[in-house]
Amino acid sequence: MAEQTGTTVVNGIIEAFNAGDLEGLLTLVTPNVIYEETGTGRRVQGVEDYRELLRGWRQSFSDVNGKVTSSLESGNRVAIEVTWTGTHDGPLPLPTGEVPPTGKSIEIQASIWCTLDGQKVAEIHNYVDVLTMLQQIGVL
Repeated sequence: MAEQTGTTVVNGIIEAFNAGDLEGLLTLVTPNVIYEETGTGRRVQGVEDYRELLRGWRQSFSDVNGKVTSSLESGNRVAIEVTWTGTHDGPLPLPTGEVPPTGKSIEIQASIWCTLDGQKVAEIHNYVDVLTMLQQIGVL
């Protein structure tokens, strides 16, 4: 298999997430992947905890879809901008409690910065616009 660029690997994560292929997605990250989500304050480390976090997002927005609108690669770092769309059709866990499904649609922006270790993502920093999401589902 030819060596992939960092951008290809990171885009592969978004594509696999869109398809609901969490197992395929997890082949693109290191076993001790670190994931930080600025909008919610969540931080997880390791494939199992990352898998559970991803499952949670997909349970809250089962039709979630991310569209990469731009990317930048420098050395072992990749930054992408993503527009996320979906319908809030499952419970959404928040630090203050769970928000029941509202059936409302979202369209929010995120900037995701990744650090690669070889051909796998070792760190993910997701700067997601949670405020707009909460406004769109009617929580704020």
